[in-house]
Amino acid sequence: MKSVEKWGASTDEAVELALAELNLSRDDIEIEVLEEPSKGFLGIGSKLAKVRVSEKEKQASDTGAVCKEMKEKSENTSTPRKNEKDVEISEDILLKVRREGKDVTEDNENLSLLKRIVDKMGLNDLKIKGKEGEDFIFFDISGEGAGLIIGKKGQTLTSLQFIMNLCVNNNDEGYKRVIIDVEGYRQKRDEKLKTIALNAANKVKDTGKRVTLDPMTPYERKVVHIVIQQMEGLESTSQGAEPYRKVVINKA
Repeated sequence: MKSVEKWGASTDEAVELALAELNLSRDDIEIEVLEEPSKGFLGIGSKLAKVRVSEKEKQASDTGAVCKEMKEKSENTSTPRKNEKDVEISEDILLKVRREGKDVTEDNENLSLLKRIVDKMGLNDLKIKGKEGEDFIFFDISGEGAGLIIGKKGQTLTSLQFIMNLCVNNNDEGYKRVIIDVEGYRQKRDEKLKTIALNAANKVKDTGKRVTLDPMTPYERKVVHIVIQQMEGLESTSQGAEPYRKVVINKA
């Protein structure tokens, strides 16, 4: 994956310089602002903008087309009664899966649907196991190339899970929560986020100074906020605009 850092009088100028060097379009890149530009006072103390521009990670082929096709199919019927925020993995749901989940058979309609979607993504040799309860169905995907389903920061996995929720809940038979994991990725990610939050919280307690974390997705920020809410004397807020929105932890 190609990446380059550039300076410019503005963020846009720095990005354009990077695009020229990488020979890519804006649709093919991800931008990280390393330093914001500043005009200073009367021209004194002005600062250039600095950005890191990286070529987008190559995802499984035709992922967008698959998701669009399945979403349109579901929207032509009906819309599930819950949104994506309701289908993220938590310790509670994992415990429920272990306690109540029964193995999904090969002829399960939802398992077949997920396999068709994964096949259309060009991933034909993956293993998919499922467990189903009264109000949930859990799938775990494994095998060579499974990481392509995760995508950067889990974005492809989240999209796949969202589409499956649309497809499974396109009738009036009652809502069934669909959760998809890849070799335990979601649980590992949550544990890592909790560690990051705890380390930052301890730093705030020790120094009395606020700590700003790196940009995170909405769900990642939610995990951090939940951890901080459970700690006395601390508070957390989200600041900035997507996709650079960050969690700031401070003393209450």
